[in-house]
Amino acid sequence: MSQSEILSTESDLLKVQQDLKSHLDKPSNIGRGVLGFDGFIDSMIRFKNPESMSDFGPAVEKAAGIATSAVVEHQGQRMGGNGPLLASALGSLGKDLGEVHYFGALGLPEIHPLYLEDFQPKVTTMSSFANPSRSDCLEFTDGKIMLSDFKPGEAITWENLLKEIGEEKVSSFLRQADFMAALNWGKVPYATDLWIQSVKKWTSLTGDHDRLFFMDLAEFSTSPDEDKKRLPQMINEVAPLTRSVLSLNLKEGWQFAALYGLDYFDQKEPEAVSACAKAIRDASGLDRVIIHPNQGASMAHSEGEVWVQGPHCSDPLISTGAGDHFGAGILFGLLQGLNPATSLLLGNATSGYYVRSGQSPSPNNLRHLLELWESKTLGERLSH
Repeated sequence: MSQSEILSTESDLLKVQQDLKSHLDKPSNIGRGVLGFDGFIDSMIRFKNPESMSDFGPAVEKAAGIATSAVVEHQGQRMGGNGPLLASALGSLGKDLGEVHYFGALGLPEIHPLYLEDFQPKVTTMSSFANPSRSDCLEFTDGKIMLSDFKPGEAITWENLLKEIGEEKVSSFLRQADFMAALNWGKVPYATDLWIQSVKKWTSLTGDHDRLFFMDLAEFSTSPDEDKKRLPQMINEVAPLTRSVLSLNLKEGWQFAALYGLDYFDQKEPEAVSACAKAIRDASGLDRVIIHPNQGASMAHSEGEVWVQGPHCSDPLISTGAGDHFGAGILFGLLQGLNPATSLLLGNATSGYYVRSGQSPSPNNLRHLLELWESKTLGERLSH
C-alpha cells in the first residue's frame, strides 16, 4: 500500500540525519557514469541596491519608457551549465568512489580555460563537442535572473557528439557506464533527440534496462510550445529502457505536471508537492520523480512519497547552481542505494552547504553541516 510521509520536525529529521552521517562515514562505490551535455560560461552579477527581486521588479516597471539603474557587484566569470555544475559537485562528493565522465559543450577546437581550471580536477575525463553558451547570472537575496544566449547550444546534437568525440569512443564510454545523467533539456534546442539517441545507444550496448538514468530538465518555460509537447513522448521512450529518475524544482514541477493535464500551480505546501510528484509519476511511468522547492524536497517512488525538510538558507551567498548541487547529492545517494528519505536529505544538505559557502562540499563538509544543524547552530554562512 502506498504511504506518504512528511518529515519536517526535529524528531522526524533526527533519524534521517543520523542515518546519513553513518553512510558518510562508510561510502560505497558509485560506479562509472556518463553525464552531459551542456556547457555555459557564466558572468556572476550580485545586486547591491536594490538587493531583492521584489524591490527590483517594481523599480523596473516604474521606469518603463524612461530609464533606471542599479548598483551591482561583478563577481567575475566561472564555468557553468547544469551538467558541468552537477558533475563537478558529484566529483567533490565521490571522486575516489567511482568514475565521472562528461560529454558536453566545453569549447572547440580547444576546451575553454575555465573548464580546464575548475572542472578537470573534479571528473575522470571530459570531452567537448560544441562551444559553451553564455549567461549573465543576476543574483538577488530572494532569487536569481538568468540572461542566457542559447545560440551556441544549437550545436549540441547527437550527430555532433559522434562527429567530434568519435563514435568508437562514445560507444566505449557508454558500454561501461553504470549510470547516465542528462541535464538542461530546457536550454538545449535539440536535447530531445540527443537524450533519446543516447539512451537507446546505451541500452543497446549494455543489454541492461535496470541502470539508472537521471534527468534534470532545468528551466524550460522559454522552450517552444512544440518542444514542450514532445516531453511526454520523450519520457515514454526512455522510461521503459532505464531506471528513470526525473528531478524538478517547484516551478518546473508545476509546468511538467501541466503537460499531463494536471494542475498544481501555486501549491507549495509539502503535502501538495508530494501529491504533485506522485501524480507525475503515475502519469509518466517514471521510476522516481523528485520535486525540490527551496525549503525541502519530495520523492515519489514505488512504495509511496516522502518529503524531507532541508537546512533552508534565507540569505544565500549564491543561488546559481543550488539545484545542480541538490541533484548531485540525490544522484550520489541513489547510486549508493540509500533509501528515499536519506537520499533527499543528502540532496538538501549538499545544496544547503553550497548556498552558504559558494563551494561544493566533501562528505566531511556535509557531516559538519549536519552536526551544526542538529545542534541548532547552523547559520547563513559556512567557511569551506
